[in-house]
Amino acid sequence: MRAALGIDSGIVETTAHARAAMELVPDATFVLDIGGQDMKALWIKNGMVSNAILNEACSSGCGSFIEGTAHSLRLSPHAFNDAALTSEHPVDLGTKCTVFMSSRVKHAQKIGASVNDLAAGIAYSVVKNALFRIIGAERIDTLGSKIVVQGGTFKSDAALRAFEKVCGVEAIRPESAHLMGTIGAALIARERAHDAMGKADGNLDAAPRSTMISARELESLSVERFSSRCPGCSNACLLAIADFGNGRRFISGNKCSSANDFEFSRNEEPKTRAAEAAAIEGRKPTPRPHQAPNAIAVEQHLLQSVESVVQGGARGTRSIGIMNCFETYEYTPFWRALFAELGFSVIMPDDARGASLEQAALATVPAEGACFPAKIAHMRAFDLMNAGADVIFMPHFNRIGRCAVSCEYADALADAVPAFEQGEVRLSRPHLSSFKVARIVKDEDDLSTLFSEVGSFCPDGAPLSREEFDHALKKALASQREFFDTVARANEKVIDWLAKDAQRHAIVVAGRPYHTDPRLMRGIDTMLTKLGFAILCPTSSDAWATRRPHDPNCPPWKPGKHLARLARFAAENAQVDLVCLQSFGCGYDALSLEDARDILEAAGKPFTALKIDDLSDKAHLNIRLRTLAEGIESMSRRGKSGQGLLAASLKEREHTIGRSGASTLATVSHVEKERAASKNATGNAGVAEASGREFERIPNVMSEGISAVDAQVAQRQVPGDVCFTAAALIARSLQIVEKNPQVRALHIPLVCNRCLLDGLAHTIWRLNGSCPDIIEEERWPRPIEKPATPKEEGIGRVLVGIVGNPLLCFDALMNDSILKLLERLGCNVAMPDPDKLFCEDVRYLDQLDEFSRKGVDCVIYLQSFGCMKAHVHARGFAHEFARRYPDMPITVIDYDSESSALNRENRIRLAVEAAQRTKRER
Repeated sequence: MRAALGIDSGIVETTAHARAAMELVPDATFVLDIGGQDMKALWIKNGMVSNAILNEACSSGCGSFIEGTAHSLRLSPHAFNDAALTSEHPVDLGTKCTVFMSSRVKHAQKIGASVNDLAAGIAYSVVKNALFRIIGAERIDTLGSKIVVQGGTFKSDAALRAFEKVCGVEAIRPESAHLMGTIGAALIARERAHDAMGKADGNLDAAPRSTMISARELESLSVERFSSRCPGCSNACLLAIADFGNGRRFISGNKCSSANDFEFSRNEEPKTRAAEAAAIEGRKPTPRPHQAPNAIAVEQHLLQSVESVVQGGARGTRSIGIMNCFETYEYTPFWRALFAELGFSVIMPDDARGASLEQAALATVPAEGACFPAKIAHMRAFDLMNAGADVIFMPHFNRIGRCAVSCEYADALADAVPAFEQGEVRLSRPHLSSFKVARIVKDEDDLSTLFSEVGSFCPDGAPLSREEFDHALKKALASQREFFDTVARANEKVIDWLAKDAQRHAIVVAGRPYHTDPRLMRGIDTMLTKLGFAILCPTSSDAWATRRPHDPNCPPWKPGKHLARLARFAAENAQVDLVCLQSFGCGYDALSLEDARDILEAAGKPFTALKIDDLSDKAHLNIRLRTLAEGIESMSRRGKSGQGLLAASLKEREHTIGRSGASTLATVSHVEKERAASKNATGNAGVAEASGREFERIPNVMSEGISAVDAQVAQRQVPGDVCFTAAALIARSLQIVEKNPQVRALHIPLVCNRCLLDGLAHTIWRLNGSCPDIIEEERWPRPIEKPATPKEEGIGRVLVGIVGNPLLCFDALMNDSILKLLERLGCNVAMPDPDKLFCEDVRYLDQLDEFSRKGVDCVIYLQSFGCMKAHVHARGFAHEFARRYPDMPITVIDYDSESSALNRENRIRLAVEAAQRTKRER
């Protein structure tokens, strides 16, 4: 459009919507725009967009859903709106995607819900989808006092009232709510025209002319389409060119911006644009300005340069495929050098080579909710097998303070991929204490494990000696050090580039180390450099965002601590901002991002978090990054930056960052603050030495079970990607400390080991400011509901076992009263032994073995939606379950307050019917 009509400039839609809102409400604090296909949530501070969130993954649940449902009920949208306003009992349709909401609409119709109640329920569901799934219910309190709602959806009075009732606020809806984006763009265009006139001192002849075509030119507008190869680089992209005449062309199909440097004509070779213009004007071509340095591009180039190698000799006949994903990604140079030094042939994954195998690979992913990095692991495993790897190397790492998926996913691959499960290709997964190779080489147990594993790869006649192994380790360590040193120099180059000009700006792209993988990064770093930013690349060995001696106000897991350090680095440096990357569906990332948000907002910096998924559309990423760029530019114009230029040398920077008192942020533990206050008030330092009687008075989080109110609190205050179990316990704990602020400790059943519950105390502190001690107990704290006395077994009556997270197994609200459902279906129920569920291994093999001995006919495994350990050890163990218990099928059911209970019930019914059929056939 810009090329065709000669439009002078563009503006990102988020800024246009915010500008229009501020024209009508100058002190607006928040803008929510819900259109037919998208949503935009904009936080406004100091007259600029400080944060923006869009519906990145799906366009469902927007205004088009209201219109479509109205038509299906043979009503106009206006009549549908009027019906909703007279509802007395709105139907709860949830906040999931349109598919789930549509099924709930049909179910509600079957049970006799009125059109009025359906219409009101849909208005609520669209609003709740925006608030709870896009914005995050825990952030409703941050919307401020002047909330503007706009977009075509809010032309509906029902949608407006639903928003106000859910949020408990009075919102401002402009009369032209559906036109606000257009109005904002017009206002900005006028301001830019006035600025241009101001620079020309009001002289119309000196002012720049608009390039917009005239009405007559519009009538005769035509386009010539042709294709050409771009000569800008070795990619030689095939370009689709639309030529509108007078030098206005639109080019697509290019993978980089090099095509913009050339002039293309049909049936002629491309010419360099700068050289052609210079020849016409009789001058020398002006050299193209250098782009801002990009340290992530340097890292990506280094890792992509780690190539496969074919070697001779006995060991060269063995090809080792290296899985460069998850925690091994940035340590690829070490593992490749190790195996190459030992004489093995090495095969590295090639995403382009394996593209044809991706669908087959994705079919083996055991859980639909698995993150995109997990899906990439399947793709690369298939590529390596197809490339002829005899052994595929993917270690299993101890996950102390880390995600089960990133450290242990080799276990899921071993069961889910048929070639591994059937022994056609060997998957090597030695258990190592750390993914950091510098630690591995200092740990004798790790060295022994690795030596034994690598030795088993050697063919007969070519045994591996320890001396040879140690020599290869030194070479591999040197290769890894060279990699880290090169990335460090690239980061130094960025910081030196900033130091030369106070107007320059850099972005720290922060996430897991493997998020810089090009398949995951999805060109985010390139988008940022096109916007004029330099890019800093965090690694496990970075020196410019070092760990503080006392940095306790961080989540207990290590990636969260690293993210908090990077956020502090950005908060303390005026020329640096942060863009966070989050794996879609990752609870660790969801909680860690909240700490980074707090740090940045306390420093007056914008917060931007992008979800990493497998969607090909990058439009939402571009919008978010352009919004960030315009916000930073606005801050720079207003002079609201913080502490000046970065120090010129790395040594000075480390001194500045590391000195005590350098940060305005607290460095005293929130636990220490709370206890100090308590000690000053009561003279008692804590509850660690409480007497037996005092210990008994400490409330147990699960003494009364999870209530519907707890579920609502979880929905409103806990980040959306946190698993159902952890969210429920966080909400129950918040309820207790809010009702009784004097509570100084809580008993909690340790229903999940070494996972999100490790951060319970920290999360309570973030959400409430309280800091109770958490006393974990490996027992269920109250009587367990027992099934009805089993009746005599008749034909088809089956015994159903229940297993899974203790909270799901024993709390009726959490499991939709599954015990009563099974009894209604005519089943006898075998309840699990609580002692067998309080364990790290969520396969619960001891309990399943006992069920098998009792003759249980089928098992319902209750899994918390979003449980990362279950992705690896439950769904990732499906084939092994089938082999181990051939006569006891296991059905895994995901539980979540927002998903359809009816769908869960139907799956349970199918499992029971299958077990009844099998029993009759026997």
